[in-house]
Amino acid sequence: MTRYPQRVQEQLDRIASAVDNTDASIDSSNMRLLVAALRALGFVALHAAEASLRFRRDMGPWVDIESPASVAFGRRPGAAPYLAGSLRGADITIEEVEQQNLLARARLLPLLEEFYERRQVPITTRLIVRGLAQGWSRLMCQGAEVARLPERSADFPVWLEQAQAEMDAFAEFLCTKTR
Repeated sequence: MTRYPQRVQEQLDRIASAVDNTDASIDSSNMRLLVAALRALGFVALHAAEASLRFRRDMGPWVDIESPASVAFGRRPGAAPYLAGSLRGADITIEEVEQQNLLARARLLPLLEEFYERRQVPITTRLIVRGLAQGWSRLMCQGAEVARLPERSADFPVWLEQAQAEMDAFAEFLCTKTR
């Protein structure tokens, strides 16, 4: 079994033991490594999906990233215990939550930039950070939405495999940043 950096391994162990009830929304072992690496770097990642051929509506693999302020605001059910001591229960406005979420997104962008400095992949497989409501962010592949088009259905299995591999590669890259 591969041993990851201590902070990543701690998060993997936490997810595997279902210490917090949000970990049920991480649907695969591959995505667990990405979520664990993000958490080890101080990101709040509570929901992720790898996707499969059976569930094409998932638009490929993705992970949502937000701030502790977002969890504190109660935008996600069941704030995670690993955020103990954070802003949970604090008096905070939606505007402050949005700002904190945008700061989390801003921290992720340089990591993606460094990841792609020497990496060449098709644009439809390249990872992006998509903005969602209240500044939430979704890490996903650039071509996720168009990959679902009916005229692309024959190519979807190949694209999905590439997209999953790209998420896995990013997870391994993030693990190197936690050392």
